[in-house]
Amino acid sequence: LAERDGRRWDLTDQGLHSVSARTSEVLGTLRGAPIQITGYFASAGDAITLGHRRRWDALIDAFLVASPVLRAETLDPDLARRRAENDGVETNGVVLLRRGDRVERVFVPDEEGMLNAILRVANARDRRIYVSTGHGERSLDAGAGGALFALQQQMARLGLQFAPLDLLRTASVPDDAALLLIADPKIAFGESEIAAVQAHLDQAGALLVAAERGRPTGLEPLLRKAGLALQDATVLDPLVRAVAGDDSAPLSAHFGVHPAVRGLRTPTLFPGVAPVLAVEHDAAEATVHGLVEASAIARAQSETDPNSEPTDPDPGWSPSGRLTLVALSELHPGGEQGGVIVLSGDADWLADGAIGQLGNADLALRLLGYLGQQRDLVRLPPRAVAADSLQLTFETQAWAAALSVVVLPGACAGIALTLWTRRRAR
Repeated sequence: LAERDGRRWDLTDQGLHSVSARTSEVLGTLRGAPIQITGYFASAGDAITLGHRRRWDALIDAFLVASPVLRAETLDPDLARRRAENDGVETNGVVLLRRGDRVERVFVPDEEGMLNAILRVANARDRRIYVSTGHGERSLDAGAGGALFALQQQMARLGLQFAPLDLLRTASVPDDAALLLIADPKIAFGESEIAAVQAHLDQAGALLVAAERGRPTGLEPLLRKAGLALQDATVLDPLVRAVAGDDSAPLSAHFGVHPAVRGLRTPTLFPGVAPVLAVEHDAAEATVHGLVEASAIARAQSETDPNSEPTDPDPGWSPSGRLTLVALSELHPGGEQGGVIVLSGDADWLADGAIGQLGNADLALRLLGYLGQQRDLVRLPPRAVAADSLQLTFETQAWAAALSVVVLPGACAGIALTLWTRRRAR
C-alpha cells in the first residue's frame, strides 16, 4: 500500500515532519524542468553521523511531497567515491542541486537552506563577489603575487562571479553584490568608502575582511562596533614547528558550531596569521562567533615586543583556551536582520599559494558560499514547539494499561481463534 500510495499525514501539532506553510507555498510555485537533488550522507558511522542521515531522509521526503518538480537521490560518499569526486564533494553532509547547467551546493541542509538553494537554481541568477581595489589589495589576475585567481575559479562552482570594485569611483556597493571582499589593503579606506561599506551592511550585505597585522585598514571603528578587532601579534604553533620547522604558519582543525563552518574537519593553513579578538560591544546590536581556532598549544607573540613571552588566549573570549583565527559577527541593529562581517587575521590563506593546500579551499567554499547567500535568503520563522509534558491521571493510566495489556491482545486472540475455527470447519 505504501508503495502504491504516496500520501503522507503529519499528525504532530506543530507539523514537525513536514515543511512549513511558507516553504510549501514557495515550492508550489515551481514550474519547468525537474530539479535534481543529490545528498551525500554516510549510512554508517557514529551517532552524530547517523543522526545527520536520518534528519536528511526526513527533510528530503517532506520536500518531495511538497513539489513534483523535485527529484532526489541520497548517496554514501564513502561508497560512491567516484560520483563524489566528480561532484567535488570532500565532506559528509553536502547537497548538490542541478537544473540544466546550473549547480548549487548546500552545506547546511536545513529547511531554510534547502528552500533558498532551490530558488537560486530555479531562478538561475548569478551573484557577484565584489573584490575591493584601489588600496593595494590582492589582485584577481593570474600570475600576480598573492593573487586570488584560484579562489575566483573555485567560487565559480557556486555560481558566484568575481568583479573588481573601486569604491572611490563608484561611491557605493552595487545592488547585485552578494559579498564584498577586502583582502589585504595597504592603504586605509577613506570616510566616503567606509560609509559605502556601512550602507552595504545596513542593507543586510556581507563583508569579509582578510587583513594583515600591522596594516591599518581604516575599517577598525566599523569592525569594533561589530565586536571584532585584530591583535597586533603573530600566532605561533609549536606543534607545526615540530613537523615543518616553522611555527608561524599554524594549522587549524578546530572549527566552531556556526552554520558557516559546521561539519568541517580538514586542517587549514594560515601563514603568519594574527589572532582575532572579540572586543566590548553592544550585544543587542551584534553577536560574535568564533569560526576557526588554532591548536590548544598555540600562543600569540607580540609584534611590538618580539622578545616578550607568547601570551595565552583571553579565556573570556575563547572558553576552549584556543586563539581565534577567523571570527564572524551577525549584525541585528534594533532587533532587525542586518549584515554579516567575517574578519580574518591573514589574507595569504585565500591566495593562490595556499588556497590549494590542505582544507583551505574547502573552508573558502563554505565561508564565501555562506556569506554570498545571505542577501537573497528567504527567512523562515522558527517553529513553536510545545514544551507541554503528558500528564495522566490514575484512572487514565488504568484504562491505558487495560487497553494495551488486555483489550487489544484479547481482540487479536479472538480474531485469530475465529479464523482458526472457520478453517477447521471447512
